[in-house]
Amino acid sequence: MATQEKSKPLLIDEDTISFEKDLHLLNYLIDQYGQSIERAFARLYVGNMTDEDLQDILSNDLRRIKDKLMAHVRNEVKSKYFLQPAIDKANVIFSQLEEIADAAHNTVYHYAISQIELISINDKGKIVLTEVSKEELREYHRTYITTEKGRKRYKAHLAAAKALQAFVNAMDGQVSPMDALDYFDVDEADRLFPVTLYSYEK
Repeated sequence: MATQEKSKPLLIDEDTISFEKDLHLLNYLIDQYGQSIERAFARLYVGNMTDEDLQDILSNDLRRIKDKLMAHVRNEVKSKYFLQPAIDKANVIFSQLEEIADAAHNTVYHYAISQIELISINDKGKIVLTEVSKEELREYHRTYITTEKGRKRYKAHLAAAKALQAFVNAMDGQVSPMDALDYFDVDEADRLFPVTLYSYEK
């Protein structure tokens, strides 16, 4: 099978409405839960929160963080006498993170928030949506043509639209853009042909 020749990407569409909506929802998620997540995670004393930790929290999958917490407790508490009380205390603290993670995940589900993987931790330990991530989100809502075949088809599509618009304009209001295709039919060879109009000279 012949491979399509790649060409310089050609931007043909950018869905700015969906971009703005997703950007708003991601910022809303950060505003609602960012600081609460930061504080709850800090209380675990298992080190700085990583991007992986954050994604686990937003996905409400805390098993790995729970394992890390229990390993930390067992490493810090050497006495078997004090180990269970320390584990119980850690579980109480962990439950606070569980509540926040559950609430955040419900918000993600309720508003169908996508691209949450673009939310990250900056070098100050804050939950943010960086400028790089915003640009990645913008790219997600862009459509490109990357092959010569695609360019050819796109140009043909544009030419067809231009020709239809010329037809509509020439009919001086007798044909609306929405109905333009109704004035064409297909012959036995699957070729388009214009339906004869009796109003050409009106």
